[in-house]
Amino acid sequence: MALRREIRALAALPDVARRSLAEQIRGTGQFTMRFGRGQALHAAAARALREAAELHIAHYARLQVEQRIATLARVTALNPSELSDALNYAGPRRPRELLRTIALLESARRALADQTTSNAKKIREGS
Repeated sequence: MALRREIRALAALPDVARRSLAEQIRGTGQFTMRFGRGQALHAAAARALREAAELHIAHYARLQVEQRIATLARVTALNPSELSDALNYAGPRRPRELLRTIALLESARRALADQTTSNAKKIREGS
């Protein structure tokens, strides 16, 4: 009986080694800012957007840089100047600037995916 109580008490203790997803993301973000000033994180977000664009925009890889920006801006309804600034990373940024840049790139990527999903739905529905 006493052994069962001890086991239950141990089972009830929170696992200190476990971290929430939010804590892991914050830790990773702090690490990337400390080592490399977020350049790897920016590169990953830009690469994800490029890969999405190549999937969802015909001949995207063949377009010139200015045409890519204009096409992305038109398709995602984002500001072309802001999109260009976000994609053309010019070195270290402050954490808030990096956050805004990553958020813009992710918004563009999601807009591409959402548009494709809604177009596929329309096609399936016969619209």
